[in-house]
Amino acid sequence: MKVIKVREFTYPTYVGGIETCLHQLCPALARLGVNVTLLTCAEKGLPRKQFIEGFEVRRVDFLGVIGALTSRLKVSGALYGLIARTLFLIILPIHLIKALGETGAEAIHVHCLCALSALPASITKMLTGKPLIITMHGTFLGYYSKAIKPPLSWLISTAEKAYLRLGVYDKILVEDKYTYKLLIKLGISREKISLLPYPGIKIEVFRKAHPINALKDKLIILHHGRLVPKRGLKNLIEAMPKVIGGFPEATLIIAGEGPEKTRLRKLAEKLGLAQHVRFIGLAPYELIPALVKSSTIVVNPSLVEGHSSSVIEAMAASKPVIATKVGGITDIIRDGETGILIEPENPDQIAEAIMKLLKNPKMMEAIGERASKKAEEFSIENLAKKEAQIYQEFSRR
Repeated sequence: MKVIKVREFTYPTYVGGIETCLHQLCPALARLGVNVTLLTCAEKGLPRKQFIEGFEVRRVDFLGVIGALTSRLKVSGALYGLIARTLFLIILPIHLIKALGETGAEAIHVHCLCALSALPASITKMLTGKPLIITMHGTFLGYYSKAIKPPLSWLISTAEKAYLRLGVYDKILVEDKYTYKLLIKLGISREKISLLPYPGIKIEVFRKAHPINALKDKLIILHHGRLVPKRGLKNLIEAMPKVIGGFPEATLIIAGEGPEKTRLRKLAEKLGLAQHVRFIGLAPYELIPALVKSSTIVVNPSLVEGHSSSVIEAMAASKPVIATKVGGITDIIRDGETGILIEPENPDQIAEAIMKLLKNPKMMEAIGERASKKAEEFSIENLAKKEAQIYQEFSRR
C-alpha cells in the first residue's frame, strides 16, 4: 500500500503532539510494508526531499518564504505558523497531485487539528479521484474553540462544521470519544468514522528508561510540552507556592519552548519561585524518556486537550499524572485509578492533588502501576497496525 500523509508543521524539527506521533508512526508503518510519503512545510536548512527511517519526507516551499517563516516558528510562535501554514495549504493541491503521480500513492491521509485544514486535500480528491482519509487530532467544534477568542473561534468552528457536512472525504479517524460523539451529533455517518488509539508512543522506551543522575532522588514536578496558552501552565506555576509551603524541597521543571516562556518566567519570579521553577528549554526527544523517569509527578494542566502524548508517556513510565478534566484526557485517566483529574484553571486543585500524592507514596506507586498497564493500549505498534488496516480497506476497493 502506498499512501501520502500530510502535516503542515515542519518534520521532524517542530515538536508538537502530532509531529511527535508522526515521528514514530511513519517508521512503524514502513516496518509493516506501507510505502509512506509525508508532505510538510519546508524549513530553512533542511533538504526539500529526504528519506528517514524507511519513508520519504517532501518539504513544500513557496519562493523560500515558508522555509524562512517556519525556522522562527518554535520560538516566535503563532503568527509565523499561521502565515506558513496558510501558504502551504494554498499550494498543497499542486504538490499533492505531483506527489501522487510520482509515487503512485493509492490514498491521501491528512493529519490535522482542525478538519478544515483538509480542504485542499479534498480539492485534490475531486481532481484525482483518490480516497481521502482525515485524522482529526482535535476539533474547533468543541473544546478547542476555547483556545482562541471570538470572533475567530466562531468563524473557524462554523467553517469546520460546514466542511465536515460537505463530506468530501472517505474516512475520518479520531483519537477520543469526545470528538467521535461530536461528529455523530453533527450527522456524520458512523461508517465514515473510526476511533483509533492516537497518538501512539514507544511504550518500552519509557518503561525501561533510566533517571538522569543529577535528578535522582529529587522531588521533581514535571511538565513537558509547548509553552502556549492552551497548556494552562500559568495555573501550575500559581499552584507552586502552596506546594513549596508543604514540601520546600520540591522543584517544578518545565521542558519546552514557546511564546509563553517569558511571561511564565516573570510570573515565577513575581511569586518568589525563581529557585523552585526551572525552565530547561526544548529537550531533544531522545532525552524525554529519561526526564520523565526522573520525575516524581507529571502535571498536565491543559485548558484543551485530546489524547495527550505527554500524559501517555508519563503513564508508560509508571509515573502518577495529574491532568485536567478536558476532552480526551478522560478517556485515558480514570480519577484515582490511573491518575488524578482536576478542573481546568484551578491552581488550588493542582496544589492539593500534588500534595495528596506526595503524602501518599503507596498511592503514587499504585496509580503508576495501573497507568503503565493502561498506556499499553496506545503503543505505536498498535496504532500502526490499525492505520495499515484502514489503508488496506481502500486498496481493496
